[in-house]
Amino acid sequence: MKKYLFSLMAVTVAVGAFAFTPRKVHSSSMLFIYTPVDAGDYSETSVKNPTNWTFTNVDIGCGGFNKRACQIEVAQNYYNPITKTMNTTGGNAVVIDVYQAAGNPGCYYVNPTGGVGVWDATNKF
Repeated sequence: MKKYLFSLMAVTVAVGAFAFTPRKVHSSSMLFIYTPVDAGDYSETSVKNPTNWTFTNVDIGCGGFNKRACQIEVAQNYYNPITKTMNTTGGNAVVIDVYQAAGNPGCYYVNPTGGVGVWDATNKF
């Protein structure tokens, strides 16, 4: 019995450590968090709008649930270092690919593989 209890504790600790470890960000990318004007707006139009995303230096650890947009990692050449915003025009314009959350009409999250100029996305519950 002790053997099984020890094994269960080891698995629990390993899963917990992995789940709460911040992900590694590419050295040539920038993080953005979803910050719409209306805090509850997870509509397709709002999530796709690059102006609703704010540059951050910190991985806020969104949880990884595909229910609501939270954070994206944008390739450096799709980012304007002066304004700290995503490029919205020209050959390096960001295109955010989104999906509708299952069972939640009007609520969108970012495709985990991103879109044009987006390397990675972490969504939340």
